[in-house]
Amino acid sequence: MFTYLLVFLSTLLADVAWTRYTLAVTDRRALLAAIWSAAIVLFGAFNIVTYVHDSWAIIPAALGAFAGTWWAVGHGKK
Repeated sequence: MFTYLLVFLSTLLADVAWTRYTLAVTDRRALLAAIWSAAIVLFGAFNIVTYVHDSWAIIPAALGAFAGTWWAVGHGKK
């Protein structure tokens, strides 16, 4: 159960990172975009390793993706 919570949070944070990355690229802020890009890879790698060992982890990942994008877009730069 703890692993599923970590997958949910990791995917949520990955989606926040994707949103922030997109905003940074749009604003041509190279360093900030690079930092968010590294975060995307780190969170994604954790999730991929988890999927390989437990395909049920895809469910909390999907929920985390929904929550992360919803939060990041709702609280993004206006």
